[in-house]
Amino acid sequence: MKQVTTLAIVGGGELGNMIQHHAQDRYDTIDIICHNNFDITDRIQCDNIVPKLTKYDAVIITAGSYSEDIWSMALINTVGPCYLIAKLNEVSVNQRIIAVSSHGATWTSWPGIPTFKLSYNINKLALTEFCKGLVQQGTGTNKITVIEPGKFKSKMSKGLGADINNIAQQVLEIVNSPVHVVHVIVKNL
Repeated sequence: MKQVTTLAIVGGGELGNMIQHHAQDRYDTIDIICHNNFDITDRIQCDNIVPKLTKYDAVIITAGSYSEDIWSMALINTVGPCYLIAKLNEVSVNQRIIAVSSHGATWTSWPGIPTFKLSYNINKLALTEFCKGLVQQGTGTNKITVIEPGKFKSKMSKGLGADINNIAQQVLEIVNSPVHVVHVIVKNL
């Protein structure tokens, strides 16, 4: 695979911004495509952005939502990202596609779990399994990686968890050293 010089971050948010911060001296182009200018829940917007995303060496999808709105969480955490990844895998060549899932995908339920938390975990599990399925399908020349970080400090986690800088750096390590890993769990140290 060729060296990465262009990077797109789809979803933005605090993690996307931190990835951009840590990547700014490493790549010629780093663009964040976020909810201010793109709606990952809109199929037409997803179709329209795919040709633009094929021009990047690597695409990192950080889109995520954690709320009591189960419908929106499914669209943001699973439907939109899976659709984009599938479309990119169909038309891109030798691209690195990294999806940020959640450690919640590894332990989805327990007695008394709130329904919205269960929904979040299941949606992230679906994203992980979809990417795993694409890798096993064997089509495309892209490197698809899913990273499942534990809770990290952000508005979504109410400031609890690991240092977001560590998560951003781990994502960039995957961009720099692509493998057909289907999921990586970043432990909170």
